[in-house]
Amino acid sequence: MEHQSTTSLKRKAMLLKPSVQIGKKGLSEESIKEIDKQLKKHGLVKVKFLRSSLEQSGRKEMATEIAIRTGARIITKSGFMAVYYRPIKQKII
Repeated sequence: MEHQSTTSLKRKAMLLKPSVQIGKKGLSEESIKEIDKQLKKHGLVKVKFLRSSLEQSGRKEMATEIAIRTGARIITKSGFMAVYYRPIKQKII
């Protein structure tokens, strides 16, 4: 998934199921590590914000914080979902 257009990434994101859920603990260090791990593996990650997570802070703030802390780009935010993209670094052999 090297440098793809936002439109093609949005299309791919529609087919994804959320691979990380943010719950009542809010944006914990574990959830950031899991999102980072998923980005390294897949490059494109869908995150679901559960209603219980909103007690900590708003979806918009959490979505932005995830992008900053993981170095990923927000592809789309809709309702309780956000999709992030970060190019997968290719190993040189």
